[in-house]
Amino acid sequence: MGKYKYVSFGLRVSILAIDLCILVLFSLSLYTISTGLMGIMSNPNESIKIDLGFNDVSREYFMIIRLNAVNNGFVDMNVKFDASICTASGVVVRSASNSTTIPPHSLKTLSLKFTLTESDVLKYGFDVNPPYMNMGLEFRVISNLFGLRVDIGNVRIGGG
Repeated sequence: MGKYKYVSFGLRVSILAIDLCILVLFSLSLYTISTGLMGIMSNPNESIKIDLGFNDVSREYFMIIRLNAVNNGFVDMNVKFDASICTASGVVVRSASNSTTIPPHSLKTLSLKFTLTESDVLKYGFDVNPPYMNMGLEFRVISNLFGLRVDIGNVRIGGG
């Protein structure tokens, strides 16, 4: 407070009050984001579900990724979940994104669906070189003022 020594006492108190409000908002944001991330990381078998399959009627391969995102914090949390399927050389074949706002002390499921026809599999050479997946998970709180993004890249899907 040395640089404010010629300022009135009321102005000093208001500056201190604003600083305390920013500190409280930052603390609430950090707590909300960390509990959301820990909710996923503490039990990934329950938080992330992946279904792979083949539809005989449409002759398409499909992959559905479901993410159970939980908000144990005190403020609304915006969650964005995106992923892309790439070739070994990095060409993006399919991408999907989903986002939602989760109120405090609640859970929502975000899902992404990818489909590839048999001709896509042959066209991109997935029968020889399995595809790779890049995923991103983003948490934002307090009107997107504070946030955290986690990226997971080059996850190989299938192959021997």
